[in-house]
Amino acid sequence: MNLFITGFGPFLDHKDNPSALLAVNSGFDHAVLAVSYRAVNDFFAGWAGTGYDGLLMIGLAAKRSRMSLESKGWNRKGGTRDAAGAVAAGKIEEDGPECRLASLWSGIALDDHRLEFSEDAGDYLCNYVLYRALGFYPELAVGFLHVPPVEIISLEEQGRMLSNLTLQLNRLHPPQPL
Repeated sequence: MNLFITGFGPFLDHKDNPSALLAVNSGFDHAVLAVSYRAVNDFFAGWAGTGYDGLLMIGLAAKRSRMSLESKGWNRKGGTRDAAGAVAAGKIEEDGPECRLASLWSGIALDDHRLEFSEDAGDYLCNYVLYRALGFYPELAVGFLHVPPVEIISLEEQGRMLSNLTLQLNRLHPPQPL
């Protein structure tokens, strides 16, 4: 699979975001986004998805104990201040659907008890980036992976788990010729 991976930088009280390190060390083309609505919108404005058949976005879920494969992006913003100080609440798209279904995880097997499917990506930037990506790139396999703090699952172990997921994705979605 020709996969592009994004992670997020620091936010709120989280000075080290494991999602950034996972993206950088994934072995795939990647970007680390600031935790801001503007940064996410700038990324989408400049990234066409050309040359890729998958987009995997990763973010920290500080209160979770497992890696969560998000199956839905919801049309909502919860009003938490982003890293740039902006506050956004309400719908992401006024006329958009209530939710969009992630397309990356189709057929994937969860063979590790530290992995789970989730239907609630929250109402902050993780949900925002998933919902927007699913709208912008309907031709790509798009998904979002929430990771727990490194105190719960070490960064090294999260890296191995991500590698196992991407191996499965490669088997399920072989790279398409350009």
